Amino acid sequence: MDRKEFIRKWLNGTLTHEEKSSFEETLDTESLMKLYESLMFYKSHGYHLDSNNTPRLNQGIPTRVFIMPVAVFLTVVLVVTVSLNFVYQELLEHKTTFIESVIDKKKDVRLPDESLVTLSKGSQLQFNHKDWRLTKNVNLIGEAYFQVAKDGQFDVITSDAKISVRGTSFNVKQWQGYFEVTCVEGKLDVTTNKTNLHLQAGEMIRNIDGEISVLKDLKVSEPAWISGESSFRSVPFYLVIKELERQYDLSITTVNVDVERPFSGRFDNNNLDLALKSITIPLKLQYDQSGDGQITLRSIN
Repeated sequence: MDRKEFIRKWLNGTLTHEEKSSFEETLDTESLMKLYESLMFYKSHGYHLDSNNTPRLNQGIPTRVFIMPVAVFLTVVLVVTVSLNFVYQELLEHKTTFIESVIDKKKDVRLPDESLVTLSKGSQLQFNHKDWRLTKNVNLIGEAYFQVAKDGQFDVITSDAKISVRGTSFNVKQWQGYFEVTCVEGKLDVTTNKTNLHLQAGEMIRNIDGEISVLKDLKVSEPAWISGESSFRSVPFYLVIKELERQYDLSITTVNVDVERPFSGRFDNNNLDLALKSITIPLKLQYDQSGDGQITLRSIN
């Protein structure tokens, strides 16, 4: 509904029960209602125009008595106008809580239902705190580990899929060109534009550049990045490079390296030299590091 139309309906008393309930829950309207009542009083008891459009006061009441009420009326009109402007600005804001994890550390976030979300570095989370019981949507960019409360039920929305959850634990990773959901406990419903899948504990769905696959019978637990490592399971090597760049805020170039080659393994998120050794030795690569955050990977062969 247009914000001016919302305010007009509020002033006219034509809001529906649901609209009025939402309004009262979202804002403290007590002071505005008092102003509104004052406005209506002076509007109906103040002055009116006669047939020749000359302002005249209600008969039987001395003119001098209404000098102050008219001034008060104009003041109330001004105050109400300013207040209502504030109201509909507040109403149109979605009352969302927006959280962005800083680049150098993870962050824990409590949802309104007491579910715990751990955000990885640089990830973003957004949800409607005020109207949680009505919306129950969590928007995610990046990676997060969800430990859902026993009776918790909500949807996690990413650019690639919707994950419907209920009292479970799972990890979501959504970076450009890559999407992955791993069910640690309980069950999940994952809906993409191509399919609708039901995941149980020990199962993973992932989408690499539009190619969807499901892995089953995995030994899963708390994701490795929670304890400071990045872990991979048969992913193209270029995704490993992207993750290393993100974790350490650097730029990597490759020379004669097959970046499509599958990689399984992990690297440390707090020790760059150790991380580089972890991804180059298995693939028989060497690396050169400059002082300006530039790293070059080369094939030894």
